Amino acid sequence: MTKAKSAQRVTPQRKLELYLATRAPDAPVGEILRECGLHPHNLREIEQTVEGAALDEHVGRPAGAAIVGQRRAGARALDQGEQPLR
Repeated sequence: MTKAKSAQRVTPQRKLELYLATRAPDAPVGEILRECGLHPHNLREIEQTVEGAALDEHVGRPAGAAIVGQRRAGARALDQGEQPLR
């Protein structure tokens, strides 16, 4: 019997490497994900993170600015007695 691979945390550097490796037109995406022990939904999360950070950098917003803005809007809605957006 072999031990199952324990899930390891994927570092930001490794996430970027995975993102770049899967962008090639002929990239074997499934094979890349299997080697890392990841699933397609993990790749989608990585894509959103990398693309969001690139967009923030392009627009000149600090990283995470969109999340902070959403939290502030939710807090204002609660202060005004409205239901926050989900």
